[in-house]
Amino acid sequence: SLINYEETMKKLFFTYLLFSTCVLLGAQTTKTDSLLNLLKTGNLTAKGQLDIYKDLCDEFLYNDTEKSIEYARKGLNIAEKEKDKLGASQFKEAIGKVYSTRGDYESALEYMENALALAIESADIDREASIYVSIAIVLSKQSKYAEELEYYMKALPLFEKSGNTKGY
Repeated sequence: SLINYEETMKKLFFTYLLFSTCVLLGAQTTKTDSLLNLLKTGNLTAKGQLDIYKDLCDEFLYNDTEKSIEYARKGLNIAEKEKDKLGASQFKEAIGKVYSTRGDYESALEYMENALALAIESADIDREASIYVSIAIVLSKQSKYAEELEYYMKALPLFEKSGNTKGY
């Protein structure tokens, strides 16, 4: 009957949803554990550590901002110690994204402006354009649409110049 069919479909849907959620959570935990284990080996170059801290920061950005900012700050410390301006720029932008996720737009913009200065100083137009986009997103969250558009318009020619068609 139609009622039994609907009940069966509902049960199948919820079973699928539960299974998918468990798989996704397990995949994230596995990736995170793998990255942390790589850090514990101690056999990584500074660049390797920076890559892992960036991945960990991104991994936790939307579900655990405390961990995300912790890994971003560790990465920033290494980048500054290594005098890696692009790495420092990347982690300052990441910290800005954490603050944006938390709704602290003033701090987000402060970190992103610092990241932008380092990207410009390093003459990395992809980083510069990416940060312009991040700033535009923060301005959008503040309903500052005219300013948001200005930052997107700053990013566009840089992406075109670099050949970056992804926009990030």
